[in-house]
Amino acid sequence: MNCKYHQNINATNTCNTCSKWICENCVLELDNKLYCKDCLKERYRQGNNKTNITTLNNNFITTSMSNSKNPLIYILNFIPGCLPLYLGDKKGLKYLILFFMFLCLNFETFAIITFIYSFYQGFNIKRKLEKIEYMEKNNLIITNYKDLYINSNPNKLCFIISSLVPGCAYLYLGNSKKGLCLLSLFFIFLSLNFEIFAIILFLYSLCDSFYIKNNILKKKFLENINEN
Repeated sequence: MNCKYHQNINATNTCNTCSKWICENCVLELDNKLYCKDCLKERYRQGNNKTNITTLNNNFITTSMSNSKNPLIYILNFIPGCLPLYLGDKKGLKYLILFFMFLCLNFETFAIITFIYSFYQGFNIKRKLEKIEYMEKNNLIITNYKDLYINSNPNKLCFIISSLVPGCAYLYLGNSKKGLCLLSLFFIFLSLNFEIFAIILFLYSLCDSFYIKNNILKKKFLENINEN
């Protein structure tokens, strides 16, 4: 069965409203239901069950996009937990406590992991807030909350630098769980002198992160084609 929008692409899902087949590039998710573009637009045109973007902001002390580009945020991000706290994410306190606790206990490896993870999380939160504010100003609809964390426009130089440390490229792209897992394993292997496993992990992370980045850019390219 082919997609209703792309006759040359195999469909993977059906729309919850019209039951027509759509491919993975066209499916839109909202409230755990799948929709095609036309049905989702019609749903909001009728004014039913509008996504309240303001509720997403209740967990954050959001600043304006102009303020979020203040150089202060880059300075704060070099102290684990400070930038998330500044942006209103209470998890920043956890990063701050863990970092100094590891330093006091001379657990330098875990202190480094905490610093790197907090560093990328700070920018991920900043990016999420900017996306929410942009959508608020333009009255756009959030169809998938996970997309708020995805870095859909990665800087080439920043990505290459991040890919040199296993897990960091994933953190930069917005995949925090996988990034933290690989980052922790890499430093643990180094601390245990398991150099072979560290090298294997490095090569896997390097290749897989480039694959994920290319998929993100491909998806963005297809979305731009569909919009035009």
